[in-house]
Amino acid sequence: MKFVLRIAPLFVLLGSWPAWAVEVTPGVDVTAYAGVRITLYEQMEEVSGLVQQPQGDKSEGSATGFAIDQARIRLAGSFLKDKLGLVLELRLEKGPALLDAYGEWRFGKWLAVRLGQFRIPSGWENLVGDRDLDFSSRPQIQQALADYALSRTTYASSLFYGNRSWRRDVGLGLCGDIDIKIGTLRYLAMVSNGLGANLFIGGATEREYLVSNKAQFFYGLRVDLLDLFGVARVGAHVSYNRHDNVVFNSGRTVLDLNRLTWSVDAGFEIPKTGLRAHGMVGQGFINDDYDANSKRDYKFFGGEVRLIWRLDPLIRLLAGTWDDSQHLELGVRYDRYDTVADESAFTIRSHVVTTGIQWIYDRYLRVHLDYVVRRTQDPTQKDLDDDAVLLSTIIGW
Repeated sequence: MKFVLRIAPLFVLLGSWPAWAVEVTPGVDVTAYAGVRITLYEQMEEVSGLVQQPQGDKSEGSATGFAIDQARIRLAGSFLKDKLGLVLELRLEKGPALLDAYGEWRFGKWLAVRLGQFRIPSGWENLVGDRDLDFSSRPQIQQALADYALSRTTYASSLFYGNRSWRRDVGLGLCGDIDIKIGTLRYLAMVSNGLGANLFIGGATEREYLVSNKAQFFYGLRVDLLDLFGVARVGAHVSYNRHDNVVFNSGRTVLDLNRLTWSVDAGFEIPKTGLRAHGMVGQGFINDDYDANSKRDYKFFGGEVRLIWRLDPLIRLLAGTWDDSQHLELGVRYDRYDTVADESAFTIRSHVVTTGIQWIYDRYLRVHLDYVVRRTQDPTQKDLDDDAVLLSTIIGW
């Protein structure tokens, strides 16, 4: 990790930061993009019943507003006849921070050794860049498969509460593509801290987020069969994260991590129609025993199915011509997310149906307009109905 971070300033020297240059110098590419979300309307039943005191005014039951979803700068370089790759990506929204910071040595397409901070093996969409999503946001199961595989926890009193991983961790990985005649076998294996982006394990020599940890790590593997017979893909992942009796940076708090996640997925497309479909299921377990009751802290299960129709072939057929630099897509997605805490008899279940239209102009502009219908069933309270209309625009270079 130190090696990658010390190499990173080389990107700045090579790039000299010209105005959004696509290629700064031979072998080094600079890309940048920003995404703005406009919440046109969103129901907020979870705040219903709140009253301002002493006026007695009731809270608003809906939300409308603006947000910066993403603001990223990425530098990627290939050197020594593409044998050495270096990547640095910065997240600027919600405070500057590192996302990707790694180097890799490529023995060929079939094997690369990667060292630094990068995306962990996880659910299929967690390895898709934010600017390449079919909808304006990922399903809830995808976020859970990344965060709860690492250090995030559900207990507000835990020092790990709210730890967002950004789908990344610091460690060592092996990755590559292998031609298997009927398609391509792609794999990513990783051994890492198991904490999440920018959360390190140190000791007396270099005090970090955790200052005590025996030889226990996060282990993850993702395997995909791509372009099967030219029309399909299948994939799966599994991860295990174990840390017993680690000490937090305060030097006074002892914690455990014990996590397991898995997922499987498949997709296909119908050639010359613009139609493609995808589905996945995944599950995870948090067995930290945070409250020492010998029960599983958290179990989650979820999945999704989606159908996307790229209208370009139809428009070209009807109009006789179409600009290949732009694309228009319609999509619908159903996703479900179930959770059980402390092995209770209660399952909290969320159903979400998202329909949307997406317009893409080359690599520079992507506009989503999504209508989200969300139903949350919780035996301990009334069902929540939080529908939303979201407009998201991503501009990039």
